[in-house]
Amino acid sequence: MGHRSLSPLGRLTNNATELHAHQVLRFLYESCVGPAGGPDAPVTLHEISSAIRLSSNLARVACRFLTRRHLALKRGSLRRYSYHITSEGVLYVESSGKRDTPVSGESRRRST
Repeated sequence: MGHRSLSPLGRLTNNATELHAHQVLRFLYESCVGPAGGPDAPVTLHEISSAIRLSSNLARVACRFLTRRHLALKRGSLRRYSYHITSEGVLYVESSGKRDTPVSGESRRRST
């Protein structure tokens, strides 16, 4: 069997894409509810990848994962997209009960 990882949201993930998506969602959540953020705080792909130390390609795949599940929203033009957490995304993070760990921290790997 493959590896399962504990995400920054405190949820077990089945693959790397899901793990990265949880990292991105956590960052979007903090950008939305943090002191400098707001519900419509735009976050670019570059800002996401820099903040969580993830390549642009992996961040893009994670954002696509989130938008397909309606946990994040992609807005903008071809030259400048930004991402926003949806109300469903906020509920998903808050229902995890694990909002106090740092977003850039490494997850623990578990073998199943």
